[in-house]
Amino acid sequence: MCSQGGLLQSDSERAQLHAQFNEALSRLDVNQLNFLDKLRTSKIVASFLGRVESISEKHAIVLLVNEATGESQESQCDLEVLQENHLEPGDEFRMEVVRTGGKTMTQILPLPPKHVSREELEGFRREFEERWNLPS
Repeated sequence: MCSQGGLLQSDSERAQLHAQFNEALSRLDVNQLNFLDKLRTSKIVASFLGRVESISEKHAIVLLVNEATGESQESQCDLEVLQENHLEPGDEFRMEVVRTGGKTMTQILPLPPKHVSREELEGFRREFEERWNLPS
C-alpha cells in the first residue's frame, strides 16, 4: 500500500487509507469519541498523594502531599467526595487537578492498600513495646 519511505504515492493509496480510517471511526461509539477528545485536550495541572486522616459528622480531614514539590498540607474534604470514591479513614488516594476545555476539576483515584509483611509487623510490635516499656 505504501511505497518505500512510507509516503503515499498515488491517489488510490490515499483514498484507501482514508476509507480505512473512516471505517475505524465508524466503529467507535460517541462515548469513546468523547473520551478520546478529552484525553487529547486534558492537562494535569497538579497531582497529590492523599490519605484520609479522620472523619467527623460534617467533613473529613485529609493529608495531601504535592507530587511535584513534596509539600504537605492538611485539608478539609466534603464527605460526599469520600463516599463517591469509597474512601474511609486510613485509605490512600491520588488526586489530580485536571484542566479540560477551559474547566478545572479534580479526579480522585483510590490507591490499593499496602500489604505489610510478617517481619514488618513484628518490627512495629517490638518498636511499640520498647517505646511504651511493655513486656514482650
